[in-house]
Amino acid sequence: MSTIQGPVISIARTANADLSSSQYFAVKPDTAEGDVVLAGAGELALGILQNTPISAELADVAVEGSFSKAKAGGTISEGNLLKVDAAGKLIATTTADDIYVARALQDAVTDDVFSVQVTVGYQSV
Repeated sequence: MSTIQGPVISIARTANADLSSSQYFAVKPDTAEGDVVLAGAGELALGILQNTPISAELADVAVEGSFSKAKAGGTISEGNLLKVDAAGKLIATTTADDIYVARALQDAVTDDVFSVQVTVGYQSV
């Protein structure tokens, strides 16, 4: 699957868990200031992890306004607003008041790496 590329606006935060197998998953701030961990189901994400840090290494996080790759947690259509599933992958949302963290720039199925634009908001139907 080809991916769409564009500018990446990223920030560096310390991984507060082993994220070495979580590249392109959604991450959120941890309780320790400046640290990140995987985001969970329906949570507001800081952005999409761009590298593969182990605990205490720097995590490179694509934030709002960036174009990024992401890991699909289900079937996604281009244009879908995407929320976080329990594993930190992105899934389509159509439910009112869901927090979305990205918009799909191409179709994907479970475990595909696909292109997104990182954007945050609340789904309204």
